Amino acid sequence: MRGFLQSNVFPILFELPNQNVLVSTTKLSQFVTARYAPVDVMAAVWKGVLGYLQPGVPAPELKWQQAVHPTYGPQDKLPADAAKQAFLRGIDWHYEARMLVDKSWEDKLVKGRGLGAAPDHNWAVGDGSCGLLEGVCSPIDYLGNQRVSYGRRSDCNGESSLAFALRSRLDGDARSAKVARNLLDWIYANLVFDDPAKSDYGILKWTSQNSPNLYQDNDVKVMLGTMGTAAILGTDQWDKKLLELHFCTNEGIGFTKRTAQRVVKRVANQALITKPVTPHTLRHYAESRIMPSSAAGARYSLVNPSEPGAGARHN
Repeated sequence: MRGFLQSNVFPILFELPNQNVLVSTTKLSQFVTARYAPVDVMAAVWKGVLGYLQPGVPAPELKWQQAVHPTYGPQDKLPADAAKQAFLRGIDWHYEARMLVDKSWEDKLVKGRGLGAAPDHNWAVGDGSCGLLEGVCSPIDYLGNQRVSYGRRSDCNGESSLAFALRSRLDGDARSAKVARNLLDWIYANLVFDDPAKSDYGILKWTSQNSPNLYQDNDVKVMLGTMGTAAILGTDQWDKKLLELHFCTNEGIGFTKRTAQRVVKRVANQALITKPVTPHTLRHYAESRIMPSSAAGARYSLVNPSEPGAGARHN
């Protein structure tokens, strides 16, 4: 004991000097149910404990089936479609784990981003029209359970919409395509500050509980999920939402004229361009060099394609 204290070592298993007593400083029982890992280490620990209790008697080899384990071992040869099957199973896990909220149990959600027991397997599986839960927490209790975060975050739902859309593309799964579409519809119907008179117009709420926390990367993740999902499903139904709510005109929170100027200036500096460069000069350059007129007097307007004389070609 004195050696432990002096060397600042804090063991979980040690023998009391001259007392023939083995002390555990943590719970070692229920190691199977609680999913203790690594398995080979836990087997060695218990083999040592049993050997200590019965000196001279060979300790048995301990083997057990893990509740959660890899599909393939380190020496297994993977099938040709292993990556595809892993992706499909990963997405389909959301159905089995009841991560998709159903209207029939929406009132059971823990308030805020509260943590609670995992959804009951007898509950109905949602289709994305009520959103998706944040996810499963990493700590595992002594019964092998993990709690779930019940927040329906904008970024989680936006990213997941693309994942479900990709899953539908792999094998034509109509169910996943529907979930992808419904998740985005739910976001834009429930998580957008849509009052033009307020300074938060166009910003996405962090969670469905209207959390006061606002994060710009949430908007970006939803935008990326929206664009990817729309491309895969072949629809433009969210284009207007992207333009109106994300590239809003409120100074300081949307893609304003000043934002465009800063972007052009930064890129020009990175390209070592010393002459003044503005969005206006880029517009004229594009009109004269990238999209030359095929008819005298015709021109293409990058700012407003509908103005008189604007062509509709894309060279």
